[in-house]
Amino acid sequence: MASDDKSKLDELALEFLKLIHDVIPWRDVPEDVRRDKWRVLAKRVMASSGEDLQEFMHNVVRGVAGDIFYVKRGVTAEGGEARILGKELEELLKKVHEKQAEKELLAYVKSRAIPLVIRLSARLGEEGEEGE
Repeated sequence: MASDDKSKLDELALEFLKLIHDVIPWRDVPEDVRRDKWRVLAKRVMASSGEDLQEFMHNVVRGVAGDIFYVKRGVTAEGGEARILGKELEELLKKVHEKQAEKELLAYVKSRAIPLVIRLSARLGEEGEEGE
């Protein structure tokens, strides 16, 4: 039972980090940040704080993107399908709220930032990512 909860938390964490990744305008960040984006993302996740998921996300994105940050309404997924990031964030927040797991998810993401970002990078791949 406990391992089932951990695997659900693990998937929520990866979903949350993917949203953070997709909101960052990687094409517009400085070259040195873009070149080491996975390392930078992992370090920002470890270093960021927030009272809730939205504040944490804000702090990570702001820490990576700095003053060039802008809100992207959506991205084009593989196969040309449009993804609406705001809707995905809303659905994630609803799932976390229903499970009453917001604080637990924040702690989980921060304590496992490096392996989660490594897994996310493997899922997304290095080539053909949105915004590069």
